[in-house]
Amino acid sequence: MSWVRRSGDVSGLYFSSWDGSAWSPESLVASGDNWFNNWADFPSVVPINGELWAAHWLVQSADQHYAYDVFVALSVDAGITWQPSRKIHSDGTASEHGFVSLYSDEGEAAAVWLDGRNTLLQNVPKPERGMTLRSARILPEGFIERPLQVDSFTCDCCGTDVAPTKHGPMVVYRDRSEDEVRDISAAHLTKSAWSAPFQIAPDNWVIEGCPVNGPTLDSLGNRVVVAWFTRAQDRARVNLAWSDNGGLDFFKPVEIASTGTQGRVDVVLISEGQAAVSWLEVPPGEEQARLMITYVDRDHQVSDALTATEIIRLENSRSAGFPQMIGFDGQLFFAWTDSTHKQVFAAALSTGRSHL
Repeated sequence: MSWVRRSGDVSGLYFSSWDGSAWSPESLVASGDNWFNNWADFPSVVPINGELWAAHWLVQSADQHYAYDVFVALSVDAGITWQPSRKIHSDGTASEHGFVSLYSDEGEAAAVWLDGRNTLLQNVPKPERGMTLRSARILPEGFIERPLQVDSFTCDCCGTDVAPTKHGPMVVYRDRSEDEVRDISAAHLTKSAWSAPFQIAPDNWVIEGCPVNGPTLDSLGNRVVVAWFTRAQDRARVNLAWSDNGGLDFFKPVEIASTGTQGRVDVVLISEGQAAVSWLEVPPGEEQARLMITYVDRDHQVSDALTATEIIRLENSRSAGFPQMIGFDGQLFFAWTDSTHKQVFAAALSTGRSHL
């Protein structure tokens, strides 16, 4: 689990590892006094392949608030030491670069991110000056290789996610059309390039602005699940779609939650026939947001929702960030921020549906 701690003007990226019974003492990856800290666009520390780990954080590149770069660092000894960091993109523009997902590309560390270099273009049509989705591979020797463009016109600030499939790494993100339809798309990375993006399901959510509410996915065998938030037809809901062929196409989505949902979803495949989905929810007439979880079977049977924890008051909703969920050793682990006490918390839930 990773988090950022600030002391005065200095921010530091820390992590701790769970060994099956306790969390290790915290370790510092990197720190700086010029970091871009944001409630939705946050750093990460990710084990890639055996002893190879990768970490990323965001560094302000100019006086403009949303001008920042993505820096990455690798560790070849499972986080004990870290190599010098480097910027993952070379465009040199004072624009937004963020919403990173780190993943394994043929055993090497790689990243996909939203890249705003084209947003600075003038006197060109809207799609040519929009946010792009790009990727690159990071080698331990210090090289950044295979820079690729995934999509030339995406939503500006919805998070991305990547999972391995039999067809290569699969990325999901919120796409954008010239008519401001902002639904969920995906692509697979082959040995030479990303496949043509395709839509997971046609919500037809038309919104002239970014909802800051990206999708998430998980994979196991041939099964892939994608979960996301939408407010199409002015009705908030969380949807989930299954794939039985490694994410090449998806069945009609099932609705997971509606009334009171704020989105900020996460999903874990517990088995090839069952997924767990989490989201934030504010019940009607209440001010306290809750982290919710439910289970969805492959035949679209949805269990009753559980409250994992009360997390924030509605007026402080941004400070809670995006709660995270991951499966490990028969349990689901949740991480969230308590903005009142300025602390990070974690809890575990048995996949047998016992209490936290």
